[in-house]
Amino acid sequence: MKRFLILAAALASLVSGWADDLDAIQGKWRVKKTGDRGAYTQQLEFKKSQFVFKIFDAEDRAVFIASGETELKKLGSFNVIRLFKIKAGRSEADMEAVEEERNSVYLLDNGTLYLGSGFDKSRENEKPSADAYTKAN
Repeated sequence: MKRFLILAAALASLVSGWADDLDAIQGKWRVKKTGDRGAYTQQLEFKKSQFVFKIFDAEDRAVFIASGETELKKLGSFNVIRLFKIKAGRSEADMEAVEEERNSVYLLDNGTLYLGSGFDKSRENEKPSADAYTKAN
């Protein structure tokens, strides 16, 4: 019985940690990047357990959008954001269901969301990246 109570307390602390992270990541996060096509901005917005991801070109026009559901989980000592039930396209009117999910390692530290993307599996025309997103206004 004592072991069960200790295990229950440990699990409760893990779940409350994820709940704290889910509260902390709410809102818009942005990172500016440079690639083969020049400068662009990635924006990741969380509303409860939903996400919207947008890529903006140098003129701040949305050129890609994806949305779906979010789940935070723990894998060993890593925090992971699972993105699933994804729809994506060049605009909101152009979105179609995507037949895969994404799992990204993350760390929240001093108002920065560090996100390691593309490490869950190899994808054509997409390199893994580690980005530091800051909270957008």
